[in-house]
Amino acid sequence: HYYITNNLSKMAVSIPVIAHFAASTFFGNVAFSAMGFGMAICFLFVYQIGALAGLTDCCGLPGLKYAVFIQTIAMTVIQPIVLWNVNLRQNFRWDLILTMVPMQLVGAPLGQILQAYTPSEVLKIIVGVVTIAVAAWQAFNLWRAWRTARQNNYEMVEVVTAEGGEANGTTKSNVYFVVGSQKEDSDWLQGLIGDRNPQIASPPAAGILEHFTPILESFGDLTDENNFKTLINSVCEFVESNPIPWLDSSKNPLSFEPNSILKMVGESRTLTAVFAAVMDTYAEAHNCKTWLCRSEGTGEHHEELKKQFGNRLKYVH
Repeated sequence: HYYITNNLSKMAVSIPVIAHFAASTFFGNVAFSAMGFGMAICFLFVYQIGALAGLTDCCGLPGLKYAVFIQTIAMTVIQPIVLWNVNLRQNFRWDLILTMVPMQLVGAPLGQILQAYTPSEVLKIIVGVVTIAVAAWQAFNLWRAWRTARQNNYEMVEVVTAEGGEANGTTKSNVYFVVGSQKEDSDWLQGLIGDRNPQIASPPAAGILEHFTPILESFGDLTDENNFKTLINSVCEFVESNPIPWLDSSKNPLSFEPNSILKMVGESRTLTAVFAAVMDTYAEAHNCKTWLCRSEGTGEHHEELKKQFGNRLKYVH
């Protein structure tokens, strides 16, 4: 009788712990599914709330090392599901793989050493400080994106291939710019929109405006034909040498013909006109009606983009 009662007591005590880990896993998976990262941060944040609320003393909430183990199991479950839904073959990035794999090879054994020789209380303090710092940084980025959107009067829209204006007598579709709080967020959103809207081309980020705007004066007077052609040649070479190559619909490297770009810009002699022609070329290579661009510095070029695209210019957040 004592044995059964004692075991039932242990099972009853463990129910709040199970519920708390389930809640931590749920909110961690929600964060990871929504942003593509942050699972561990959110999981441990919820775990720390339970620890501070007294679950350790009253219900036997395990230590931080056990919590990390549970979080790893949860991550193992959600990771394949997310990878299956992000079209890994299309969005595979060697630059991230070549960065993250060495970091994992170094970080994994280092983490084991720290867990083995660092007291749990010290780990809790470290995790707490890091979690608060990351959360504060994310909140700051969200606030900065919101402020930039208000300053530039961004119009947040549903992404559709609607016709938004006319150029040279032909109706053209809206063009879209993803504005986000963090590079990973914007990359994920850009890929998601591109996958679900086959008529919207979504090239890898190249940073044409960010790269050439500071050095634009070095090209001289762009109304001079030779100077403008030099700019076009430089932009084409810059995009063709992008770390993540721009590919056509057959997965071959996309080549930009400067004379074709010059013809597409018409009478315009601006960097944004060259940018628009390059993006249109990519869309045509994929048989798409329009395109979507992720640019971290979109707010800094809002006025130029507005002059170039008019009512066709749309922002996605």
